[in-house]
Amino acid sequence: MALIRKISIITGTWNEMELEMTREQEDRYHKGSELVQEIFPSMPAEYREFLISGMSIDEQNQHFPSNRDTSQGTHGRGGEYYHNGNS
Repeated sequence: MALIRKISIITGTWNEMELEMTREQEDRYHKGSELVQEIFPSMPAEYREFLISGMSIDEQNQHFPSNRDTSQGTHGRGGEYYHNGNS
């Protein structure tokens, strides 16, 4: 489990989310050379979008149609993170 803290690209506010991930996945994510979808294939799209854009679930619901497909998004990252766990 990791506590991820990011700045939303839409509002500029800090959002945080506790996400289930292994230490290997976390390391791959922070390396930044792979798509989020490749690292976390079974993670719900809303959580992957948070990792990509920093947008909270509420922000995503306000700005994206409910039938959106984020499976082919980008792997860009902004903001900072804090690890909180031993996974």
